Amino acid sequence: PHGHYTLAILSDGCVAWIGRFYYAIEVWNIVTQTRVAVLNGHTKDVTALVTLADGHLISGSKDKTLRLWDITTQTCVAVLR
Repeated sequence: PHGHYTLAILSDGCVAWIGRFYYAIEVWNIVTQTRVAVLNGHTKDVTALVTLADGHLISGSKDKTLRLWDITTQTCVAVLR
């Protein structure tokens, strides 16, 4: 519906992309084709995803925040406004 898609490849072979509600990030195991996490926290559409070498994920949103995610614990560890 929004006309854009954002995808990030994680170091463990999983992929992260914007979920169907666009405020959430879904993490999927591409081998087993199962969803392993849903990362919630943004209050507007997520528009960017970047993976870091240490396995963390950064997301950017129209809510004017960047969030740093620990994929292992499925938690947001920092928010930049």
